[in-house]
Amino acid sequence: MLSSFNGASFDLPLLRARLRRAGLSSLALERPHLDLLPPARRMWRGNGADCRLGTLERTQLGVRRVHDIAGHEIPAVFWAWLRRPDDHEVQAVMRRVADHNLADLVTLPALAAALHAAITAPADLDAAVRAAEHHLAAGRRREALALLERWHPRAAPSAQRRRALLLAADLLRREPASRGHAAQLWAEVCRISPGDPAAHEALAKHLEHHAGDPARALEVARASTAPCPRRLVRLQRKLIARLPAAARAVGACAACRCGRAGRPVHARWLQVRCGSVAPGSPVLLAWG
Repeated sequence: MLSSFNGASFDLPLLRARLRRAGLSSLALERPHLDLLPPARRMWRGNGADCRLGTLERTQLGVRRVHDIAGHEIPAVFWAWLRRPDDHEVQAVMRRVADHNLADLVTLPALAAALHAAITAPADLDAAVRAAEHHLAAGRRREALALLERWHPRAAPSAQRRRALLLAADLLRREPASRGHAAQLWAEVCRISPGDPAAHEALAKHLEHHAGDPARALEVARASTAPCPRRLVRLQRKLIARLPAAARAVGACAACRCGRAGRPVHARWLQVRCGSVAPGSPVLLAWG
């Protein structure tokens, strides 16, 4: 088992290239590899200046290196040592390189333990969502959903609740038996974040295609701050098609100037409501 920090994109490709150049086998590197950088980014991005190893040592482990040499300086020191191995100044700097590498070896397991704790026992809803996203990246959908459901009842800022509810609903909608539960979560997002485009669109889609309630779907879609015009038109057509034949009328907005007028129904005129519908499109008519 290999363990690294950014080894998948830097260390391993570099080692394989060097081994090929030397005519040596890279078989020893072909084994399971745990690169801690991707999960560290998922769990802690935005909680510090960056996700470099030294930064995470300070923010997550409470460790601060003293008199450490910067990683980008190490190659030059190594080549200087190859040219002047007996130079006392170069040897002194090489000892700093050895201390740097030793610190890497010591803190890497500690960082892995901190990541494990953050993923298995998140401290708040934001951490729970990050942990769920990590489970999803690893193909563990059930674990992600179970983690989110444990945190749903807990109080949290609206932005965190929105993110958690949308992620859980997206997981639930994939199972036919769970779509009703997903709809409840979308409705909750609409309540705490009125007009939220993602929640309104998802709930309107569910009401239209799975619940068979185009009237409610149209109401939800219209409440979005960024409604889909095509969905509005389609839902209006569905509602018009459901009206009794004597109560149907297709009209156009006066601004369309298409020359078609509404017709009286039961001696009363129907009022044209265009909303966000494109000019000339069939529109839902309501009693005036």
